[in-house]
Amino acid sequence: MLLNRCRALPIFSTCFGGCLAKIGVADYTLDGVVLHEFFILQPPMHTMRLTITRFTLSLLAFGLLFVGVAARSQAAFVLQVGQSGVAGISTIAATPGSQIELEYYLTQTGGMTNLNTEGLGSFMFSISTDEFSAGLTHAEPGDFEFTPGFLDFAMVDLIDNSLEVGSIGDIANDGLSAIPVFIPAPQNSILLGRSRFNVAANASGDYNVSLDPAPFLAFTLGPDIFNSVPVASGGAVVRVTAVPEPTTGLAIGGAVALLWLRRRRKNARLANDR
Repeated sequence: MLLNRCRALPIFSTCFGGCLAKIGVADYTLDGVVLHEFFILQPPMHTMRLTITRFTLSLLAFGLLFVGVAARSQAAFVLQVGQSGVAGISTIAATPGSQIELEYYLTQTGGMTNLNTEGLGSFMFSISTDEFSAGLTHAEPGDFEFTPGFLDFAMVDLIDNSLEVGSIGDIANDGLSAIPVFIPAPQNSILLGRSRFNVAANASGDYNVSLDPAPFLAFTLGPDIFNSVPVASGGAVVRVTAVPEPTTGLAIGGAVALLWLRRRRKNARLANDR
């Protein structure tokens, strides 16, 4: 029996790329007759987990596109910018030529407790800066750090000035459900991740950072990847202020001291004249 060739054909792929499994086809020749033997090739476990994650996120995206947002309009959720564990900061201070780290939160308002009782199953949103602005730019997309509990090999993609990120708590054994991430009560904000920005050496003034949910992907609660909730956009202003040079600071300090001495002498003369 002569082995002519052996090839692998993908039997399933997702819209995000990747192959869940392949069919192996071996062609043999026996007594002038061509025979075909089929077998299943299974990829490495880390490849399967990555593909399953992409597949789950794609199902969520298409499900929301055709099914629509579930009836949870009363749930008030908003994206927020934070720093050092504090969510909802509206103005971030920065200096020219520096690098800053921002945190991204999903916050429940109006007395909601879903993040405490159901947990966050998955999310997908964009982080955008002012268009065509060179004053404030994303660091490398790989610098985005997902918070512990969310898969860290999920989607991160930089398009123009917009960083697209998305992840899921984890994949359940059935491959189609999420393992949600919870926050303890009475906390109302869950940390999604953090990333860094480069501040240009000539930057000055205010720069906007906007957080927007993906068009067809609302955030989901609990294990059901179709249990979506409406989420409001958020953001913050990065205010870049130059720090005075040491020589400039000394000059200002000297001028202030000189004015003080002059005023003191003038007051002393007035006192003597009396």
